[in-house]
Amino acid sequence: MSKWVLSLVFLLSVIEIATAQIQKSPNNRVYVDDDYQYTETVRRTRSVNAHLENGTKFYKSGDYKSALEAFRSAVTLDPSVFVSQFNLGVTHLHLSDTKSAINCLQQAVTIDRASASAWHFLGFALYQAGHNAEAIKSYKRALEIDRELAATWNNLGQVYLETEKLDDAQVAFSKALDLKPDLSEPVNGLCITYARLKKSEEAVSFCAKSRRVAPSLMNAYYLAWSYLDLKKFPDAIALLNECVRLDPQKPIVYTALAEAYYHQQRYKEALSYAQKALQISPDSQTGLAVLGHIYFGMKKMKDAKKMFEKALSVEPESPVSRYNLAMTCLALNQRDCAREQYAILKTIEPGLSVQLFDQIYKGKIIRLMK
Repeated sequence: MSKWVLSLVFLLSVIEIATAQIQKSPNNRVYVDDDYQYTETVRRTRSVNAHLENGTKFYKSGDYKSALEAFRSAVTLDPSVFVSQFNLGVTHLHLSDTKSAINCLQQAVTIDRASASAWHFLGFALYQAGHNAEAIKSYKRALEIDRELAATWNNLGQVYLETEKLDDAQVAFSKALDLKPDLSEPVNGLCITYARLKKSEEAVSFCAKSRRVAPSLMNAYYLAWSYLDLKKFPDAIALLNECVRLDPQKPIVYTALAEAYYHQQRYKEALSYAQKALQISPDSQTGLAVLGHIYFGMKKMKDAKKMFEKALSVEPESPVSRYNLAMTCLALNQRDCAREQYAILKTIEPGLSVQLFDQIYKGKIIRLMK
């Protein structure tokens, strides 16, 4: 299973907020001159505004390092100003400093807890740092404030997709698309989500739409994957060959090709592609398991058993590989081996263990009926 990273969408431009009203600080101290009276707060506010204005100019020109220094100077003068903390945090994001971005954006949401954009960018920063659970909370908080934020729904869907919460991902991407039908990212998200949910007809629709907007390795692969589920093997093979042309070093593409040929009982081609996948990624659990399937189809049971054992050494909790190892053991008349796999499956995948029980004791147990 592939985990291509989708494009995430920024929500608001830092420029739109940079001119917001500066918050006042307490404990003003008044100074008197011959001609005018002014406060320390006014002086500081003017300096903060000047740094924000400079930072905004640098940011708009793409000079993020200079923008960073300007916004940092504004924060140093008065860390209680929302705009300064927010702009500094977003600029850190552009410079790939997620840790600093998180610190600034956490300060921003502390200053203004009702800012949907600050919660959105905090969610983005947390996701970039790999803190998926916290990112989900931040995106949800942004949506509690404003449920019409298509970009936030899209980004929430991406985090759900990465954490395998596929039903939630489907809802989030669909909401994003309802709000902004011309947004391409949720179309890509639904292509992947429906493919992983094995809702193949829906996946074909969204993957095809994604390809019309911008053909890519990602949407070609998931469209091919859905064609495999629909048993449209020639269509799947054509797309997978396109994927090979786009990137000849993707092992999952070769395992998908192996599967397509396997289902057509074209074992020679299937074997060739499975071996190619393992040349690129020798420790791939998927590649080893697919090779095991092919040997099983070719009735080379000893080789099949060896591959399934190798696959389990990489991923011991894989219930499918364990079930297939048991079936291979039965084909070799090694019933103790099959019973051993059954005992393990009972704890990790009870439903599959029931199927295996029926295979092991087929015709040997009389079941009592009411």
